Formats: sequence, C-alpha cells, structure tokens
Amino acid sequence: MSMNIKPNITALENGAKYWRHTFELFTAKVLVPKPAHPLADLINFGFMAPYLLIFEETNLSMDEEIAFARENGLFDIAQSASSSVVFIHPTNENGWDGADEKLFIELISESRIAQYYEDGMIKSRDRFTKNWGSRFLRGAIFRSFLFGKGKSADYIAKNLLKTINGLYLWGPGEITPTAVVLENLSSAPDIKRRDIPVVSIGNTDEINARIKSSCDYLCIQSSRDFSKAYHAFLSPFKRWVGALEKEISASGLGLTEEFCEA
Repeated sequence: MSMNIKPNITALENGAKYWRHTFELFTAKVLVPKPAHPLADLINFGFMAPYLLIFEETNLSMDEEIAFARENGLFDIAQSASSSVVFIHPTNENGWDGADEKLFIELISESRIAQYYEDGMIKSRDRFTKNWGSRFLRGAIFRSFLFGKGKSADYIAKNLLKTINGLYLWGPGEITPTAVVLENLSSAPDIKRRDIPVVSIGNTDEINARIKSSCDYLCIQSSRDFSKAYHAFLSPFKRWVGALEKEISASGLGLTEEFCEA
C-alpha cells in the first residue's frame, strides 16, 4: 500500500509537522521538525542525514511520540540534519511478536532519497514522462539507525542483525541496517554480522558480554542517552552497498562549515 495520496498533515508549534500512513506490514508516524538550515527547502541534505527509525514498543499517540523525540534528543538531531523522526509499529495483531524481516524489507522499499521532497516525503517523478507518482518516506537507507526497546528491541535482535537483501537505491541490493540501538532486551541477540554497530542500553552484563563477543562496534549505556550515543558513536557510520564505512565530518577534521546565502 504505497502512498498514492498525500497523507493529512498536522501542523505543530514552531513550524514542525506530523503525519502518518499505514502500509501493508507497518504504520509509519513521521515527525518533521522545521529545518534549522535556511536553505533546507532548496538543497537536499538527505544524503548526509541519519534515518532515525524508532521501532516503538507500544503503539504511541502523537503527543507521546513528540514528547519521546524531544526528551531523548531525537527531535534536535533531525532538526539539525533537516530530517525527520520516523516511528514504526507493526500492523499485525500480535505486534512485534508476529513480525519478521519482511517488515523491515517493506519499510526500506517505501523509503527514498531524491531531489523532490516536502514534509518528510519524497515525491517520485518519471524522468521521461515528467508525471508525478507515489510518495515515499524520506530517509537515506544507507544511514538507517534502528532504535528498539523491549519487544521491539527483541524484534531487531532476532530478525535484523544479519545480511538482509531488498530494494536498494537503484534496484535489488543489500539493505542491512547501518546500526542499531537495543534497550532492555529479554535475551541475548542473534548476531550474524559483526559489522553492525550496537548501542546496548540497560542490558545485563551477560547480554552485553554476548554482544561484545560477536560485534566489532559496541557502545554500552547503563541508562538511555540517545543524544550522546548518536554524537559520540553512531553519527559517522554509513553502509554503502553493504560495506560499513565511517565518514569523517568537517568538524572532525578541525574545519568550520559556513553556508552563505546568494
């Protein structure tokens, strides 16, 4: 169930927006802060922005999602990157217990980066006929950061810490998650790819030891600090055609970026 019709958009305070759309296997709820950069509506910053995918443990309300994003620094991260915070919940009656990797494959297939976008949505356009087509979630699939807690963390740990193939940028390809955040797991994850960075939050020493034995990039937090985890650990990572890379920012090189209006 692609987005053939533009979803209803709720205008929030300070220029932020919110909308939702139900696909076959999941519902996406998208919080779009007003971009911090004055040229964000003209320049596509999407290739540099993190794709913040919050696999919510329970089906939260709009107000709860906004509060969660603000309290955990995700709103500020998205705003500074001219991006969005995307909340995901399964459509099946058993929730995360009834979901498998097909949900993530569908999620990535409904995500795009392109030059035509607004309100956290990509507007597809046929390059030959110039006709407008379906809309897609705006997010760089090579910077997919998955956040899970409790049952949704268990879902990620069971189904997504491995090589996954689906629809990549230009056709079929590898869509393995760039990195994951796992909070309050019920058991040790089934890690089949050592190069998937993991942020482990509030998990037992036994679980952390199991993760460490099969993971090359691990950040352990006793309590949740998404902002610190992102800025100090996650932000350089991207997964380009399956290979994990670390991209050094201008600030990381000691340089200052300045944008001038024409």
